[in-house]
Amino acid sequence: MPQESLFGDAVCRIRDPLYYRSRPETRLVENATLDLLDPHRLAFYLDYKENENPSLARVSRAQQLHMLGLSYEGTPTLAAMLLFCAYPQGFFPEYRILAAAVDDTEWKEEKILEEKKMTGPVTDLFEQAVAFCHKYAPSFPEEAVSELILNALLHRDLSEASERTPNYIVIFSDRIEFWNPCAADAVPIKETRSGAAPEIPNPTIASIAQVLLDVPLQGKGIALVHSLCALDYKVEEQELCATLRLASIADGDEQSRLLEFCRIPRSRKEIAEFLHVSTIFYAMARYVRPLLNQNKLRMTLPGKPQSSLQRFVTNLSGGKKG
Repeated sequence: MPQESLFGDAVCRIRDPLYYRSRPETRLVENATLDLLDPHRLAFYLDYKENENPSLARVSRAQQLHMLGLSYEGTPTLAAMLLFCAYPQGFFPEYRILAAAVDDTEWKEEKILEEKKMTGPVTDLFEQAVAFCHKYAPSFPEEAVSELILNALLHRDLSEASERTPNYIVIFSDRIEFWNPCAADAVPIKETRSGAAPEIPNPTIASIAQVLLDVPLQGKGIALVHSLCALDYKVEEQELCATLRLASIADGDEQSRLLEFCRIPRSRKEIAEFLHVSTIFYAMARYVRPLLNQNKLRMTLPGKPQSSLQRFVTNLSGGKKG
Protein backbone atom coordinates (compact mmCIF):
# COMPACT_ATOMS: atom_id res chain seq x y z
CA MET A 1 0.00 0.00 0.00
CA PRO A 2 1.22 3.54 -0.69
CA GLN A 3 2.26 5.32 2.49
CA GLU A 4 1.46 8.90 3.37
CA SER A 5 4.52 11.15 3.43
CA LEU A 6 5.38 12.66 6.83
CA PHE A 7 5.36 16.30 5.74
CA GLY A 8 2.53 18.00 7.59
CA ASP A 9 -0.24 18.84 5.14
CA ALA A 10 1.67 17.42 2.15
CA VAL A 11 -0.55 15.61 -0.31
CA CYS A 12 2.32 13.59 -1.81
CA ARG A 13 2.45 9.85 -1.35
CA ILE A 14 5.26 7.34 -1.34
CA ARG A 15 4.53 5.17 -4.36
CA ASP A 16 5.28 1.49 -4.73
CA PRO A 17 5.88 -0.29 -8.07
CA LEU A 18 2.30 -1.57 -8.19
CA TYR A 19 1.04 2.01 -8.33
CA TYR A 20 3.01 2.69 -11.49
CA ARG A 21 1.54 -0.35 -13.20
CA SER A 22 -2.03 0.31 -12.10
CA ARG A 23 -2.72 3.46 -14.13
CA PRO A 24 -1.78 4.02 -17.79
CA GLU A 25 -0.66 7.61 -17.23
CA THR A 26 1.89 6.58 -14.59
CA ARG A 27 3.27 3.47 -16.21
CA LEU A 28 7.03 3.55 -16.52
CA VAL A 29 8.68 4.22 -19.87
CA GLU A 30 11.40 1.64 -19.49
CA ASN A 31 13.60 2.75 -22.40
CA ALA A 32 13.55 6.44 -21.40
CA THR A 33 15.70 8.43 -18.98
CA LEU A 34 15.15 11.58 -16.96
CA ASP A 35 17.60 13.57 -19.06
CA LEU A 36 14.98 13.52 -21.84
CA LEU A 37 12.79 15.84 -19.78
CA ASP A 38 13.03 19.60 -20.25
CA PRO A 39 14.90 20.77 -17.12
CA HIS A 40 13.50 24.31 -17.22
CA ARG A 41 9.88 23.23 -17.58
CA LEU A 42 10.35 20.58 -14.92
CA ALA A 43 11.98 23.05 -12.52
CA PHE A 44 9.10 25.49 -13.05
CA TYR A 45 6.56 22.80 -12.12
CA LEU A 46 8.48 21.56 -9.09
CA ASP A 47 9.00 25.10 -7.82
CA TYR A 48 5.26 25.68 -8.19
CA LYS A 49 4.52 22.54 -6.16
CA GLU A 50 7.00 23.61 -3.48
CA ASN A 51 5.31 27.01 -3.18
CA GLU A 52 1.94 25.30 -3.03
CA ASN A 53 3.15 22.81 -0.46
CA PRO A 54 6.29 24.03 1.41
CA SER A 55 6.80 20.64 3.04
CA LEU A 56 7.72 19.24 -0.36
CA ALA A 57 10.86 21.40 -0.38
CA ARG A 58 12.29 19.23 2.39
CA VAL A 59 13.02 16.31 0.07
CA SER A 60 15.35 15.92 -2.90
CA ARG A 61 14.33 16.52 -6.50
CA ALA A 62 14.48 12.79 -7.15
CA GLN A 63 12.10 12.12 -4.28
CA GLN A 64 9.79 14.89 -5.49
CA LEU A 65 9.56 13.30 -8.93
CA HIS A 66 8.76 9.98 -7.26
CA MET A 67 6.08 11.44 -5.00
CA LEU A 68 4.43 13.39 -7.80
CA GLY A 69 4.08 10.34 -10.04
CA LEU A 70 6.72 11.46 -12.55
CA SER A 71 9.40 8.81 -12.06
CA TYR A 72 10.35 5.68 -10.16
CA GLU A 73 14.01 4.94 -9.44
CA GLY A 74 15.10 7.26 -12.23
CA THR A 75 12.69 6.00 -14.89
CA PRO A 76 10.13 8.56 -16.13
CA THR A 77 6.44 7.82 -16.30
CA LEU A 78 4.23 8.29 -19.32
CA ALA A 79 2.82 11.47 -17.74
CA ALA A 80 6.32 12.90 -17.38
CA MET A 81 7.19 12.11 -20.98
CA LEU A 82 3.99 13.58 -22.41
CA LEU A 83 4.33 16.82 -20.45
CA PHE A 84 8.06 17.44 -20.13
CA CYS A 85 9.74 15.71 -23.09
CA ALA A 86 10.28 17.94 -26.14
CA TYR A 87 9.30 15.17 -28.55
CA PRO A 88 7.32 12.42 -26.80
CA GLN A 89 6.15 11.15 -30.20
CA GLY A 90 9.57 9.52 -30.53
CA PHE A 91 8.29 7.05 -27.93
CA PHE A 92 4.54 7.38 -28.42
CA PRO A 93 3.79 8.33 -32.06
CA GLU A 94 0.06 8.03 -31.43
CA TYR A 95 0.09 10.96 -29.02
CA ARG A 96 -0.22 13.63 -31.71
CA ILE A 97 -2.98 15.61 -33.39
CA LEU A 98 -3.93 15.26 -37.03
CA ALA A 99 -5.92 18.35 -38.02
CA ALA A 100 -7.71 19.31 -41.21
CA ALA A 101 -9.90 22.15 -42.45
CA VAL A 102 -12.48 21.25 -45.10
CA ASP A 103 -14.41 23.84 -47.09
CA ASP A 104 -17.61 21.81 -46.99
CA THR A 105 -20.01 20.15 -44.58
CA GLU A 106 -18.68 16.68 -45.49
CA TRP A 107 -15.20 15.23 -45.97
CA LYS A 108 -14.12 15.76 -49.57
CA GLU A 109 -10.48 15.48 -50.61
CA GLU A 110 -10.81 18.24 -53.19
CA LYS A 111 -12.22 20.64 -50.56
CA ILE A 112 -9.36 20.27 -48.05
CA LEU A 113 -7.86 23.67 -47.28
CA GLU A 114 -5.04 22.44 -45.05
CA GLU A 115 -3.89 19.31 -43.26
CA LYS A 116 -1.46 19.54 -40.38
CA LYS A 117 0.31 17.05 -38.11
CA MET A 118 0.95 18.47 -34.64
CA THR A 119 3.66 17.09 -32.36
CA GLY A 120 5.40 18.04 -29.13
CA PRO A 121 4.43 17.89 -25.45
CA VAL A 122 0.86 18.41 -24.33
CA THR A 123 1.26 22.17 -23.95
CA ASP A 124 2.60 22.54 -27.49
CA LEU A 125 -0.18 20.38 -28.90
CA PHE A 126 -2.75 22.53 -27.15
CA GLU A 127 -1.31 25.81 -28.45
CA GLN A 128 -0.97 24.51 -32.02
CA ALA A 129 -4.54 23.19 -32.01
CA VAL A 130 -5.98 26.45 -30.65
CA ALA A 131 -4.13 28.42 -33.34
CA PHE A 132 -5.35 26.08 -36.10
CA CYS A 133 -8.97 26.38 -34.96
CA HIS A 134 -8.69 30.15 -34.66
CA LYS A 135 -7.37 30.32 -38.22
CA TYR A 136 -10.15 28.27 -39.81
CA ALA A 137 -13.04 28.63 -37.35
CA PRO A 138 -12.76 32.12 -35.86
CA SER A 139 -16.50 32.35 -35.25
CA PHE A 140 -16.45 29.72 -32.49
CA PRO A 141 -15.88 31.03 -28.95
CA GLU A 142 -12.26 30.42 -28.01
CA GLU A 143 -13.29 29.28 -24.51
CA ALA A 144 -15.38 26.46 -25.95
CA VAL A 145 -12.73 25.42 -28.47
CA SER A 146 -9.97 25.46 -25.84
CA GLU A 147 -12.03 23.40 -23.41
CA LEU A 148 -12.71 20.65 -25.94
CA ILE A 149 -9.08 20.56 -27.10
CA LEU A 150 -7.99 20.18 -23.48
CA ASN A 151 -10.54 17.44 -22.84
CA ALA A 152 -9.40 15.52 -25.90
CA LEU A 153 -5.71 15.78 -24.97
CA LEU A 154 -5.87 15.32 -21.22
CA HIS A 155 -8.57 12.68 -20.95
CA ARG A 156 -7.82 10.45 -23.95
CA ASP A 157 -7.39 6.74 -23.33
CA LEU A 158 -3.73 5.93 -22.68
CA SER A 159 -4.05 2.16 -22.45
CA GLU A 160 -2.52 -0.28 -24.93
CA ALA A 161 -5.91 -0.48 -26.64
CA SER A 162 -5.44 3.05 -27.98
CA GLU A 163 -1.95 2.58 -29.35
CA ARG A 164 -1.59 3.89 -32.92
CA THR A 165 -4.73 6.04 -32.52
CA PRO A 166 -4.00 9.80 -32.60
CA ASN A 167 -6.28 12.69 -31.76
CA TYR A 168 -8.10 14.29 -34.68
CA ILE A 169 -9.54 17.76 -35.20
CA VAL A 170 -11.62 18.32 -38.33
CA ILE A 171 -13.03 21.75 -39.10
CA PHE A 172 -15.96 21.70 -41.49
CA SER A 173 -17.79 24.75 -42.76
CA ASP A 174 -20.55 24.31 -40.16
CA ARG A 175 -18.86 22.53 -37.23
CA ILE A 176 -15.67 21.35 -35.53
CA GLU A 177 -15.16 17.70 -34.60
CA PHE A 178 -12.72 16.75 -31.84
CA TRP A 179 -11.84 13.03 -31.84
CA ASN A 180 -9.87 11.16 -29.19
CA PRO A 181 -9.44 7.47 -28.34
CA CYS A 182 -11.52 6.27 -25.44
CA ALA A 183 -12.23 3.10 -23.53
CA ALA A 184 -14.82 0.73 -24.94
CA ASP A 185 -17.37 1.68 -22.26
CA ALA A 186 -16.55 5.40 -22.26
CA VAL A 187 -19.18 8.07 -21.87
CA PRO A 188 -18.70 11.85 -21.83
CA ILE A 189 -17.77 13.27 -18.43
CA LYS A 190 -20.93 13.84 -16.44
CA GLU A 191 -20.96 16.93 -14.28
CA THR A 192 -22.59 16.96 -10.88
CA ARG A 193 -25.16 19.54 -9.89
CA SER A 194 -22.34 21.70 -8.52
CA GLY A 195 -20.51 21.43 -11.83
CA ALA A 196 -17.71 19.19 -10.54
CA ALA A 197 -16.81 16.03 -12.42
CA PRO A 198 -16.94 12.99 -10.10
CA GLU A 199 -13.95 11.36 -11.78
CA ILE A 200 -11.36 12.82 -14.12
CA PRO A 201 -9.40 10.48 -16.40
CA ASN A 202 -5.62 10.92 -16.18
CA PRO A 203 -5.68 13.15 -13.07
CA THR A 204 -1.87 13.43 -12.90
CA ILE A 205 -1.63 14.75 -16.46
CA ALA A 206 -4.60 17.06 -15.93
CA SER A 207 -3.22 18.58 -12.73
CA ILE A 208 0.22 19.22 -14.26
CA ALA A 209 -1.27 20.72 -17.43
CA GLN A 210 -3.31 23.07 -15.26
CA VAL A 211 -0.06 24.51 -13.93
CA LEU A 212 1.91 24.59 -17.18
CA LEU A 213 -0.93 26.11 -19.21
CA ASP A 214 -2.27 28.30 -16.40
CA VAL A 215 -5.85 27.20 -17.04
CA PRO A 216 -8.55 26.29 -14.53
CA LEU A 217 -9.58 22.64 -14.42
CA GLN A 218 -12.55 22.76 -12.09
CA GLY A 219 -14.89 20.29 -13.73
CA LYS A 220 -17.18 23.05 -15.00
CA GLY A 221 -15.83 23.39 -18.53
CA ILE A 222 -18.48 21.31 -20.27
CA ALA A 223 -21.23 23.42 -18.76
CA LEU A 224 -19.45 26.49 -20.12
CA VAL A 225 -19.24 24.96 -23.60
CA HIS A 226 -22.96 24.16 -23.54
CA SER A 227 -23.69 27.78 -22.64
CA LEU A 228 -21.68 29.04 -25.61
CA CYS A 229 -22.34 26.58 -28.45
CA ALA A 230 -24.38 23.61 -29.55
CA LEU A 231 -22.43 20.55 -28.36
CA ASP A 232 -23.05 16.85 -28.87
CA TYR A 233 -21.11 13.62 -28.44
CA LYS A 234 -20.88 10.27 -30.12
CA VAL A 235 -18.69 7.20 -29.64
CA GLU A 236 -17.59 5.12 -32.62
CA GLU A 237 -15.19 2.17 -32.43
CA GLN A 238 -13.54 3.34 -29.19
CA GLU A 239 -13.20 6.92 -30.36
CA LEU A 240 -15.15 9.74 -28.76
CA CYS A 241 -16.19 12.69 -30.91
CA ALA A 242 -17.25 16.01 -29.43
CA THR A 243 -18.87 18.28 -32.01
CA LEU A 244 -19.31 22.04 -31.84
CA ARG A 245 -21.90 23.29 -34.30
CA LEU A 246 -22.20 26.66 -35.97
CA ALA A 247 -25.74 27.96 -35.83
CA SER A 248 -27.06 29.04 -39.20
CA ILE A 249 -27.83 32.72 -39.54
CA ALA A 250 -31.38 33.95 -39.53
CA ASP A 251 -32.82 36.35 -42.09
CA GLY A 252 -31.81 39.79 -40.95
CA ASP A 253 -30.00 42.97 -41.83
CA GLU A 254 -26.63 41.30 -42.57
CA GLN A 255 -28.21 38.75 -44.88
CA SER A 256 -30.26 41.40 -46.66
CA ARG A 257 -27.21 43.61 -47.08
CA LEU A 258 -25.24 40.77 -48.65
CA LEU A 259 -28.03 39.90 -51.06
CA GLU A 260 -28.23 43.52 -52.13
CA PHE A 261 -24.45 43.69 -52.55
CA CYS A 262 -24.45 40.55 -54.69
CA ARG A 263 -26.92 41.85 -57.24
CA ILE A 264 -23.68 42.30 -59.15
CA PRO A 265 -21.58 39.06 -59.20
CA ARG A 266 -18.97 39.22 -56.43
CA SER A 267 -15.82 37.25 -55.66
CA ARG A 268 -15.07 35.57 -52.34
CA LYS A 269 -12.58 38.31 -51.47
CA GLU A 270 -15.05 41.07 -52.28
CA ILE A 271 -17.69 39.48 -50.06
CA ALA A 272 -15.27 39.08 -47.14
CA GLU A 273 -14.18 42.69 -47.44
CA PHE A 274 -17.78 43.90 -47.68
CA LEU A 275 -18.69 42.02 -44.50
CA HIS A 276 -15.49 43.17 -42.74
CA VAL A 277 -14.59 39.53 -42.11
CA SER A 278 -10.91 38.64 -41.63
CA THR A 279 -10.95 35.26 -43.41
CA ILE A 280 -12.59 34.21 -46.66
CA PHE A 281 -13.25 30.73 -45.23
CA TYR A 282 -15.35 32.21 -42.43
CA ALA A 283 -17.28 34.50 -44.79
CA MET A 284 -18.15 31.52 -46.96
CA ALA A 285 -19.14 29.28 -44.06
CA ARG A 286 -21.03 31.84 -42.01
CA TYR A 287 -22.79 33.87 -44.67
CA VAL A 288 -22.50 32.61 -48.24
CA ARG A 289 -23.15 28.89 -47.86
CA PRO A 290 -26.45 29.29 -45.95
CA LEU A 291 -27.69 31.58 -48.71
CA LEU A 292 -26.57 29.11 -51.37
CA ASN A 293 -28.41 26.33 -49.52
CA GLN A 294 -31.54 28.51 -49.43
CA ASN A 295 -31.04 29.25 -53.14
CA LYS A 296 -30.95 32.96 -52.40
CA LEU A 297 -27.47 33.15 -53.90
CA ARG A 298 -26.15 31.21 -56.87
CA MET A 299 -22.71 30.52 -58.31
CA THR A 300 -21.82 31.82 -61.75
CA LEU A 301 -19.72 28.67 -62.32
CA PRO A 302 -21.73 25.94 -60.58
CA GLY A 303 -19.68 23.17 -62.17
CA LYS A 304 -16.43 24.62 -60.79
CA PRO A 305 -17.19 25.61 -57.18
CA GLN A 306 -13.51 26.12 -56.22
CA SER A 307 -12.54 28.12 -59.30
CA SER A 308 -10.68 31.39 -58.66
CA LEU A 309 -13.05 32.88 -61.25
CA GLN A 310 -16.11 31.89 -59.22
CA ARG A 311 -18.57 34.66 -58.48
CA PHE A 312 -21.72 34.75 -56.36
CA VAL A 313 -24.84 36.57 -57.44
CA THR A 314 -28.25 37.11 -55.92
CA ASN A 315 -30.87 34.71 -57.25
CA LEU A 316 -33.67 37.02 -58.36
CA SER A 317 -36.11 34.11 -58.74
CA GLY A 318 -37.13 34.58 -55.13
CA GLY A 319 -35.11 31.82 -53.50
CA LYS A 320 -37.20 28.87 -54.67
CA LYS A 321 -35.41 25.92 -56.17
CA GLY A 322 -36.63 24.94 -59.52
